[in-house]
Amino acid sequence: MAIKKGKGRGWHGDKAAHSRAGSLGGKATAKTHGTDFFAKIGSTGGKISGGNFKNNRELARRAGRKGGKAKGMR
Repeated sequence: MAIKKGKGRGWHGDKAAHSRAGSLGGKATAKTHGTDFFAKIGSTGGKISGGNFKNNRELARRAGRKGGKAKGMR
């Protein structure tokens, strides 16, 4: 793949530079937020949220009514 030289952000066809940029970004985040930052935010994934429709049918019912009224359905 030809290396596209240009300014701005994003992919420019240079795998090594893209990798370095990602690594530097991760190091900067670790420096400002602490080395365990990514572990903390990763541990929250997949946990059950009390605010979703699957776990709160009454919330889903109210949202459905509200949406129906907004479209003129009664």
